[in-house]
Amino acid sequence: MSLLLCTLFLSFGQPKGLPTWVQQRLNPDLKPLSTESQALLVYRHRHISSKDSKLIIQDKMIYQLTRAKGTGYGSLILPLDLKSKAKQIKGWRFDRHGKVIETLKKENIVERAYNLSFYDDSKQIFISFDHVEMGDWVAFEYTEHLNAFFGDVVLRLGQPTDILESQITYADPIQATVLNDPAGQVLHEDRTITLKNWQAPYDEPNAPNHYSLTPSVGLVWKQEHHANWSEFGHYYHNMIQALTSFTEPYELKLNEIMKQNDKEKLVLELVRYVRESVNYVAIEFGKGGFVPRSCNFVHQKKYGDCKDMACYAVSLLKQKGISAFPVLSRTSHIGKVFPEFIGDQFNHMVMAVKLDAETRHLANATIDKSPYMIVDLTDAYTPLPLISSGIEGTKGLLVNAENSQLFDIPYNPPEKSRIDRMLKAHLDGKQTLNVLMQETHKGRYFGRFKAFFDNLTEDKKQEKLESYLDHMVPGSYLNSFDIQLKDDEAVFSFTFYVPYYGIDSHDGLLVIPNLVDLKNNNFKKRSRTTPLLLPPHSEMKTVIQFTWDPSWQVISEPASGSVQSDFFEGSFSVKKMTTSSTAGLQLIKENTWKRPVVQPEEYKAFRKAYKAFRKKFKSPITLKRK
Repeated sequence: MSLLLCTLFLSFGQPKGLPTWVQQRLNPDLKPLSTESQALLVYRHRHISSKDSKLIIQDKMIYQLTRAKGTGYGSLILPLDLKSKAKQIKGWRFDRHGKVIETLKKENIVERAYNLSFYDDSKQIFISFDHVEMGDWVAFEYTEHLNAFFGDVVLRLGQPTDILESQITYADPIQATVLNDPAGQVLHEDRTITLKNWQAPYDEPNAPNHYSLTPSVGLVWKQEHHANWSEFGHYYHNMIQALTSFTEPYELKLNEIMKQNDKEKLVLELVRYVRESVNYVAIEFGKGGFVPRSCNFVHQKKYGDCKDMACYAVSLLKQKGISAFPVLSRTSHIGKVFPEFIGDQFNHMVMAVKLDAETRHLANATIDKSPYMIVDLTDAYTPLPLISSGIEGTKGLLVNAENSQLFDIPYNPPEKSRIDRMLKAHLDGKQTLNVLMQETHKGRYFGRFKAFFDNLTEDKKQEKLESYLDHMVPGSYLNSFDIQLKDDEAVFSFTFYVPYYGIDSHDGLLVIPNLVDLKNNNFKKRSRTTPLLLPPHSEMKTVIQFTWDPSWQVISEPASGSVQSDFFEGSFSVKKMTTSSTAGLQLIKENTWKRPVVQPEEYKAFRKAYKAFRKKFKSPITLKRK
């Protein structure tokens, strides 16, 4: 073992056959657990020990490529930081009877950058074979020396594939906690954790990310591990406290802001100043992934990552006597924080500003019964005091000296995040539909819209809008468009036409389908295996003024109605519009999503309510020539 641990570089074996641990698990008649999974994890065993504050993982795994196409499922990617190493990597590709087709070659083990969007000490080792076929089996074996700053780590037991058996064994003094196992499928006895016959959640529309649905294991191997979140936050506070003091002289613009006596203006202007003056650049080497640079450095150099920007803003506010704190958070696309495991589960930092009677109307969160405003300094698009969409509905750790605590970051209220859509459509005597359409995006939708369109060329904007139009009203042709980005809303208008609009029936009737969202129905399936994510706490309203040439007469029209459910509220109203030269209808559709998540067992009830609502507003208009 000592010889293994002293190995400094990758070593490669060239076995003539399969190792015993692979041969013992060969089964030529093995069947997949489901019809959805692209591969089957036949066996995985990770033995975990520790030495010199590092975690040592001896990993062995076998995959059967059941329906996989391409090399993706026959490959292995190991994410590592600068101080972590993978050693003695071996691999085999073989058939179901154990005949070796290919052994891993040195040239097929490639080290590359982990993330091209910022500079850090992370890397990944990409391991592959020359070729893989459906039905192949592959096996890998390696030892990883893992460095973790806080002495804890979360490993996933689950995979994006079905699992026959996945096992973790761990040695003293490591402590382990099973996480995210509501169905009780994981067996934890002595120092062995086992998951068997586990079917991976397959891809469904509007589903949570895979990490949120798979069982995991939290591991701790340092003596100074913390008993609760308050201790963890206190430890982190002491680590960064000296770096958050600010002693540099103010520059002219900042000096003017700091003279501000109005607390609300001061808070908002300081946030805007940090967002605009500090360039977001993540250069994370060594401790840089966890410990911010000094506020003096950020002030001088005018760049930093999320930690640097948050701590810089906290320091400036404290100089004006305003209580503000760093908040460790986890962005929603990474997965959820497990409150029962006290350890580093965070990948982001934001700021919490404690509000008083003068500023409490800026509150977007409540912590320990006090009003706070949560601010993501890296988000230049979401208008304050709204919470950035990337952290809505997640958890944050408020870091301070006395009482650090884990708290729920809420969703923005529905009325703050909404889309208002207005269409004026006219059907002429030649059956051409001419439309003026305007959309106003606010709150979360404004931030996403502005972030998406901000840096696009005019040609690209037109290309994206044409694609959007085709989704909304198939067969449409764009005439013109205009985009206006304001402080807290985005307004875009465009004109388009649709030749030969409607569906001609054999009896001379013209059926006019619904004018919006013809293709948008993510709820066709009768059941689900994963939770359904809805647009969290948002409102949408569509107003359609549809008129037609006097040469047409209306035969039938939709009826007004509404639907109330536990998941959403929806209404649809129809009013006649008549002038001396035209006739028409005004149709108004409104809906508010009440809940962000529908569980699989609730899906049938949700789908029934949604279909009833959709049926009402999708009822067509029928016309006939006079």
